[in-house]
Amino acid sequence: MSNDRQIQEAFHHWMPRFMASTVDYSDLQRMITKMESWDDWCRVWSEMGAEHEVLAEAALAKGHRVTATDAYLRATIYYHFGNAIFYRDMVQKEAAHWKKVECYAKAAPYLDPPAERLEIPFEDTTLPAYLRLPAGPGPHPCVILVCGSDSVKEQETEWENTLLKRGMATLSFDGPGQGEMWFRMKMRLDYEVCFVPLVDYLVSRDDIDSERIGLLGHSKGGYLGARGAGYEHRLKGAVLIAPFFDRKPFDKLSTFLRQGYKHISGSATEDEAREFVEQFTLSDIAGNIQCPILIIHGGKDTLTPLDHAERLVAATNCPTELLVFPDGNHVVTNYVYKMRPAAADWLADRLVANS
Repeated sequence: MSNDRQIQEAFHHWMPRFMASTVDYSDLQRMITKMESWDDWCRVWSEMGAEHEVLAEAALAKGHRVTATDAYLRATIYYHFGNAIFYRDMVQKEAAHWKKVECYAKAAPYLDPPAERLEIPFEDTTLPAYLRLPAGPGPHPCVILVCGSDSVKEQETEWENTLLKRGMATLSFDGPGQGEMWFRMKMRLDYEVCFVPLVDYLVSRDDIDSERIGLLGHSKGGYLGARGAGYEHRLKGAVLIAPFFDRKPFDKLSTFLRQGYKHISGSATEDEAREFVEQFTLSDIAGNIQCPILIIHGGKDTLTPLDHAERLVAATNCPTELLVFPDGNHVVTNYVYKMRPAAADWLADRLVANS
């Protein structure tokens, strides 16, 4: 591997996440050998994404939809990881972002079950989203999936599949500052307001059970999900994975997090980002959560230490469970085969009849 510090740090923190997101291990090894400096990061991931995109198009031309769908999804993930934490060259970053959006959109109708593209009204714009429905007659329970700082709706396929198998529909979306929404609206402190139109939309559908809507958020999505649960009281349960309680002091965060927060908030300087991010806190809303919540955390999470979860537990008045994986990393991606079913089963127990 390159001696470049940022490349080493990226693979150190996110290698389990790459694997949990179905990045092919052999592709990872090939990409590692092609990276000499951080300038290569987005280019190498994008080149590998393009290889899988070519495979997808060739398979689709022959009518091999399953093969094409798998290849489009892999291309989606590669384009995503190429741009998610890369801020060195915004032209490269944005090109990879839109390729990610394009490849997922091509896969969406062929997923099993398919993903329906939505634009849900929100203030003077819309929230881009995808809805997937499980097999069988509705109305179905539904789980809203909440992304983190460098996550997007197109990255949620594995979570969606896990929940769909248990009879729950899924709604994955980009909120303010995330994915496609970044070009429409930057991150905001009152992110929780977007959950009202999301639930309003789900309630309006005949194929969704308005009395069985839950939420799952991971990483910063755990923080945002906690704010959503404290604001939108129609939710019947929420899983919060690796949530932080606050983001002070900003200067102690990793380089990737500081750059990421500067980007998603649209801050002109790091000082401006610091002022914005240090206002993140659950102290003003945790006590308002009414639905049951499950907090999942890794005991060896170096990005969000375990005490953040413990502080959240102490601040809530609702039925709260804390599940700790002692050797778990950030979002427990190093034990994804234990963590993901635990989260999905907890939601199924509360949202699915006779689960």
